[in-house]
Amino acid sequence: VVINSWMGLEESGGANFNPATGEYTIPVDGYYAISSQVSFSGTASSTSVAEIAIRKNGTAAKYGISPIITGSKFPSLHVSMEMKLVAGDKIALAIDHIYGSSLTMQANLSGFSIHLIHK
Repeated sequence: VVINSWMGLEESGGANFNPATGEYTIPVDGYYAISSQVSFSGTASSTSVAEIAIRKNGTAAKYGISPIITGSKFPSLHVSMEMKLVAGDKIALAIDHIYGSSLTMQANLSGFSIHLIHK
């Protein structure tokens, strides 16, 4: 599942984020810090595994994997990394959830940020 709706993208004006594709286009060459947290609504009714991936140009670059334990409230995932990117690279996030029924993303506890740390 590609996430294409984020609350709190940390970019002034959000000009480089395309909500139709869920991709952020890197504006300038440099080293970037990328971070995301995803929280789900409610309480898990059974044990499962969830994974979040930072994707660069369609290929997974970093994973965050977490077990979701029966009875856990608002289970969440986190992933972060620093990497060199060039202008035009596309960054997106994807979630896999190995579970019999879907979980709903809780927007006010989920976020995605990209920061240029050095050119």
